[in-house]
Amino acid sequence: LGGGTFMGLCRLLTSADSYEAAIDMATRGDNTSVDKLVRDIYGGDYEKYCLSGELVASCFGKLSSMPNPRSCCREDDLALAVLRMVTLSIALLAVSLAKLHRCTDSVFFMGGFLRYNPIAHRCIAEFCKVQAVSAKFLKHSDFLGAIGALRAALSHESETKQQQAAAEAATSRRSRPFSLGPLLR
Repeated sequence: LGGGTFMGLCRLLTSADSYEAAIDMATRGDNTSVDKLVRDIYGGDYEKYCLSGELVASCFGKLSSMPNPRSCCREDDLALAVLRMVTLSIALLAVSLAKLHRCTDSVFFMGGFLRYNPIAHRCIAEFCKVQAVSAKFLKHSDFLGAIGALRAALSHESETKQQQAAAEAATSRRSRPFSLGPLLR
């Protein structure tokens, strides 16, 4: 999930032909014409479960009940709905994993999708606040995934060499001739 998913869906649903154009469309959009909110279902906040009426209940949910969905919404609205869906999916996954591993003091978000994307920053920060988690955004983090992969590969290579050396040492000990001489004296 990230920029590729966002861009792929925007290319499918809108006329955006670049990431910048899709982000620009999203800044002019209104996802509430596309997404079904809690208030659309319950008429406002759902107080029994402390759900704000502004909370998205179903991404693209309003389109399911429209007779002609394409004629009822603007491209800008679709672009924002896609952006929010991808962003909230990222936030949900990250926060769920952080809670699973009891690492909720700070959850770090990075990557090219978040660069120059204030809407995504805002969505993630709001989601994390509701979940009582501190969201941190790293600047200039586009290549951290690649650096982490390189570090893991180098570490794996080092471990493999150590295992090979240990196996060779064990083999050389086993290949020595066995003698009962010292025991029989």
